Amino acid sequence: MTKHAQKEERRTQILDAAVACFARKGYYETTMDDIVREANLSKGTLYWYFKSKLELFRNLNELWFAEIMESLKQQANPEANSAARLRMMVEAVKSSAASKPELVRALLEFYTLALRDAELKQWLRDAYVSDGKLLRELLKDGIDRGEFRTFDPAAVARLTMAALDGALLHRELFEAESSGSPTLDEVADTLIALLEK
Repeated sequence: MTKHAQKEERRTQILDAAVACFARKGYYETTMDDIVREANLSKGTLYWYFKSKLELFRNLNELWFAEIMESLKQQANPEANSAARLRMMVEAVKSSAASKPELVRALLEFYTLALRDAELKQWLRDAYVSDGKLLRELLKDGIDRGEFRTFDPAAVARLTMAALDGALLHRELFEAESSGSPTLDEVADTLIALLEK
């Protein structure tokens, strides 16, 4: 194994341990010592890769967004109609959330942290602008193709992201009462019904 591969493997080991700890105890209750124990590493090794718990948490968020974007790139089909492409986008979020439910739980806490931390808030805004751009372009393309009615793509992109976040939050809060929580599929179906001509 190359040195680079070993570093990536160790980094992944730390991030996996952090996800497990954050999902179990929450951000505030998790300590770097908890992550060291979970990863079965020395404290020095952990701090070599991540200087703080906040940096580690931010990296988890970056991975979440990157995974969704990678999934979208793999599924991208410019020939598909706009509704199908929008559904693919929602499917990428759904698939990522289903494969890492403990990460979703931990990342939902990120929003609360961002309310109190200016640097995290700015990072989150930047991530939303970047991810929102892809959605805005898809919505505008749907209007241009005559598949969607006329609306403000930026406003609908913001509403869509808020609805997806809300559906993920509801799923975590009301998992036992699933009939009361909107699913990501329901968000997509409702949105498409409202947008299509």
